[in-house]
Amino acid sequence: MPSQNIPRNIYLNEIKLLLGKDIVKVFRGIRGAGKSFLLNQMLDVINTRLDNATILHINKDSDTFKHIKSDSRLIKYIQQKCKRSLGLVYLFIDEIQEISNCKQALEYLLSEGRYDIYCAGDNISDSLFGSDELFKQFLILPLSYSENLEFHELPNTMESFQLYLKYGGMPYMKNLTLKHDIVDRWLKRSMSNIFLKDVIEREKLRNIEFLERLIQYLGINMGTLLTADKIQRALRSTSYKISEGLVHKYIGYLEEADFIMGVKRVNVKTRKIMSGRGKYYFTDIGMRNSSIGYSYLETKQSLENLVYLELIRRKYEVKVGQLKEGKLLDFVCERGDERLYVQVEMDIDYDPAYERGKAAIAEAPNDGEKLLLALKGVGNERRVDDVGVRNIMSFLRDG
Repeated sequence: MPSQNIPRNIYLNEIKLLLGKDIVKVFRGIRGAGKSFLLNQMLDVINTRLDNATILHINKDSDTFKHIKSDSRLIKYIQQKCKRSLGLVYLFIDEIQEISNCKQALEYLLSEGRYDIYCAGDNISDSLFGSDELFKQFLILPLSYSENLEFHELPNTMESFQLYLKYGGMPYMKNLTLKHDIVDRWLKRSMSNIFLKDVIEREKLRNIEFLERLIQYLGINMGTLLTADKIQRALRSTSYKISEGLVHKYIGYLEEADFIMGVKRVNVKTRKIMSGRGKYYFTDIGMRNSSIGYSYLETKQSLENLVYLELIRRKYEVKVGQLKEGKLLDFVCERGDERLYVQVEMDIDYDPAYERGKAAIAEAPNDGEKLLLALKGVGNERRVDDVGVRNIMSFLRDG
């Protein structure tokens, strides 16, 4: 079990700070990203730090807990199991979304003041826990490039990066031989599982063909400014009706399953959010590649996807920057009072790409760090006219 053997400290270090705190720790993310393993890692932390800690672990995937389907049954089970326990009870619940009215149950248990609660689940939408201060949500993403190197014991080489760019970073791949037919078969099976359980069955969808076409279209046009109208016109069919509302609805389902992530535009000068067009990136680049037959692998947009996910891991709030004359800056990032402007290019030895990237980043305000990232043509890290120029592999590995 790779996630148990290798700690995912990017999450654990933050979660540890909330140990024993009167707040529910919620792990959400795409199915298979390692949420259950992270629960187990946190359980190990408690066992290591605290002698004779009282721990109750409820895993809804186990037949032992199939009967717990509602808030009342969950509360009753926990209270019966813990009635003789003294002191704080460390409560772990996996697949929390399988319990109806789970939020109410967690609020009630928290109010008793004797539980330190950790839970994980698939398809946990923002609307389930929202901005409630009693809940702290952690978005668990597939492995970063740095984690992927560690998990697979790979050197930091172009070959290792190309494997990551092609197959992504789902933790279970540690158990696979990294041959194309084996990995692709697993990726397709995992996607089918996500779509069936987290989209089709959950939302009771009937138009499966449109869902499949939508995913392929988003994969091919990843990192491109899109609107529901543009997607509707591209995917219109003679066999069934497609409306802008349907496009919005299906994209929302994919976002709630944490399969894709939408990125809004912001006017770089006024800092106002702009309506209409936005970009979409995939939570796992390998699943995107598998869905479109591994075309468009080494592109600027593919690199953007990896950089976007890394910025999210580093707790930035990320948007697409709208510049003058319709030009775009790839990413406008904020983290507290810190601002960062990022432009991504494939090869800055290629003059048009370098000039485009340099021109975009030059228009960014001087109130934050400016960063031009490229896969090729960078050489040593350097600064040019107050712009940091770095290799993407270095940025993803070292921060």
